[in-house]
Amino acid sequence: MPRLIRDGYSINYKDSGTGDPTLIFGHGFFMDLTMFDHQINEFSEKFRCIAWDERGFGGSTASDYFSYWDSADDLIALLDHLNVEEAILVGMSKGGFISLRAAINYPDRVRAVVLIGSDSLAFTKEEKSEFEEVLSIWCNADNIDELSKDIGTLLFGDNQAKSYWIDKWKYLDRSNIKYPAQALLDREDITERLNEIQCPLLNIHGTKDEAIPISNAENLTLKMLHGARLVPIEGAPHSPNITHPAETNSAIFKFVEDLEKS
Repeated sequence: MPRLIRDGYSINYKDSGTGDPTLIFGHGFFMDLTMFDHQINEFSEKFRCIAWDERGFGGSTASDYFSYWDSADDLIALLDHLNVEEAILVGMSKGGFISLRAAINYPDRVRAVVLIGSDSLAFTKEEKSEFEEVLSIWCNADNIDELSKDIGTLLFGDNQAKSYWIDKWKYLDRSNIKYPAQALLDREDITERLNEIQCPLLNIHGTKDEAIPISNAENLTLKMLHGARLVPIEGAPHSPNITHPAETNSAIFKFVEDLEKS
């Protein structure tokens, strides 16, 4: 796959389709750009679709500390590299944290935002402690089979994708997670800055999401001063774009269609 070299980092990406508008997809933690295969396979027939591996995941490197504001800069640098003036940002979980920050700092480059299983909050003290425990096992244990099953259930419920990703995680270099994990732990609550986002926002969220409860999505949607739409995906866990692709794709496609009419 092609790569962008930026500030010593290698950013891996996939560029498909040639239509307008351009959609750029940012994945969640423990994942990579392939988590959007269901979306890109469908949308690239009509739109230009770019998916990228964020620092420390997939084929992208992370050799030093960074924040999600830095990742937002990466996203815009990738748009520059690919000569894209304006894009619709589609971010799942962590990818949504980055998309919101890009929309705040680069309003002229963001046509709209689509969040999937995401929010604007920081970890609570309890959540941070729980995640640090997960990281300790992930990075240091000889065997992560049970942890992988727990993460898989959180992300996918009982969907068949769970087995695929659990198998994929067996072959990862788990040491790469150090700096991405610190970025996740250190992210701040940006709820009070949501009113700076001028573009339309679609908020897709599973009703059975146990990683980020749907109440967070409801609150975020209400905080948006410039218009936001919440689409609950009934019965979906944290990754509805994988477990419920038809419903997720339908919501995104209608949102893009409405944007083009406005």
